[in-house]
Amino acid sequence: MKRLGFSALMLMLLFLTGCATLPSGRTTSSAAPQGPRQPRTTLASDLSIGYTIHGQQGSVNAMVMSDGHSQTRLVVLSPLGGTYLELIKRGDKVVVSYPSRSVSYQGTVTKGGAVATLASLVEWALSQELQPTLEGETRVFIEGHLRAKVLPGGQQVSYEQHELIGQVEIARSIVLSLPDGSRFALELREPQLNEPLPADAFASSQSGLPVVPLDTLERIL
Repeated sequence: MKRLGFSALMLMLLFLTGCATLPSGRTTSSAAPQGPRQPRTTLASDLSIGYTIHGQQGSVNAMVMSDGHSQTRLVVLSPLGGTYLELIKRGDKVVVSYPSRSVSYQGTVTKGGAVATLASLVEWALSQELQPTLEGETRVFIEGHLRAKVLPGGQQVSYEQHELIGQVEIARSIVLSLPDGSRFALELREPQLNEPLPADAFASSQSGLPVVPLDTLERIL
């Protein structure tokens, strides 16, 4: 992976957090969803992330796991299939491990700066349920499907390729569009829904790395 790959993922965070706040309980909807839905609890999936930033394009492969509540793990893979970047959010705690730099950045959502907010925004974008929401968020439903979430600053998440897996519906295409023209396309590959996750699903595979404060990562980008 080129250096741009890591910087682009971090820039996505900085762009998003320029106008976004951490999740709150308020939301408005342009239309109400129709029909019963079995809620999604766990998610495990391979992931393709394509991005366009300042006219530069690229893509990375990743894996994501979520318990549907407050635990999310995102592993960005190197071209050879090893771990390039690992982000884990467990409640208020955030760990970003970067093996090629032999360092693990750790902190909390409230004290980790913009990088910590990335973890919350990853959860928000992946969530296709009614929670969590962001301040001033508007949700758009078409024919009972959640099609988009929009923030007052113009950030938008759109959902396409809706598919019923078991009794759970999920959109396999998630696109983040930002006011400056940046775009991030997340494609879920063979998602597994509502299945038990491994006991170590949210334990870092890079636990032996030296630890430094999470906000240090934001300063060196």
